[in-house]
Amino acid sequence: MFSVVILAAGQGKRFHSKIPKVFHRICGRAMVSFIVDTARKLEPDRIILVVQDGKTLDIDGVEFAIQRELLGTGDALLSAKSLISEGDDILVLPGDVPLITSSTLVSLIRAHKKNSCTILTTLLSNPASYGRLVRDRGEVEKIVEEKDATDQEREIKEINTGIYIFKTPLVFQCLKELSPCNVQKEYYLTDVVRVIKKKGQSIGTFLAEDNNEVIGINDRSTLSSVAEILNKRIIKRHQLMGVTISLPVAIDYDVKIGKDTTIHPFTALYGRTRIGEGCVIGPNVVITDAIIPPGTVVEPFRNVVSSE
Repeated sequence: MFSVVILAAGQGKRFHSKIPKVFHRICGRAMVSFIVDTARKLEPDRIILVVQDGKTLDIDGVEFAIQRELLGTGDALLSAKSLISEGDDILVLPGDVPLITSSTLVSLIRAHKKNSCTILTTLLSNPASYGRLVRDRGEVEKIVEEKDATDQEREIKEINTGIYIFKTPLVFQCLKELSPCNVQKEYYLTDVVRVIKKKGQSIGTFLAEDNNEVIGINDRSTLSSVAEILNKRIIKRHQLMGVTISLPVAIDYDVKIGKDTTIHPFTALYGRTRIGEGCVIGPNVVITDAIIPPGTVVEPFRNVVSSE
């Protein structure tokens, strides 16, 4: 059995916003809601969202842990301790990786069976800004953050994605041994790996082959890039269900479209729009939270908004 802890308390300074980073919207939904949906597919014992005091979302089936002071990812996980059952493993997910898939996480969980800690890694040709996985003769020694890495360590291409699964109560014992002796003066969750290694416990890894899945959104430029990837996924999903779509088109995640409908270029479908079967939409149409009956033709250059 296992619990999922989603770390969502970071402010995201590079967003220059009063809104916490993971609450920013992408394809019609808060960024963190995509991670919650992916976690649900794994059928964990519980899903815990670590947030700032007073910063919550209305999400069914999610428990909230409050990180009173923003002292780093290690402190964030410790904030969830009281909500986690003693025998559960803990799958830790960042709140800013909306492209992660349940299939990759299932593979990580399977790889974890014999380990005390298993880390999801990937290889990047340009790993700048990511923590590096330092190995000795193939065995994981530690994770070094970019700002604390030596020049030699910065040459390492295998990076930490910020996704882990830990044995309980070992991880909480190790969290208590962390210190903020680093450039950020924070308690890094990555340092738990070094502590676990010192205790002689096993550390494993699973390599994510698709780098896009583990893109962490740290600024609005990356938000835009991830939105483009997610929009392509959404379009493909509708195409495979019998919808003809001519690009470019923008479609929010929660939009529903009936089969044999045609969506012409430069159309945007927002919110919880529902389009029936056999419709023709556009080109150059914007539809927001509206219900379009089957067989409807929405002429070009129309702006349709819900009347509710």
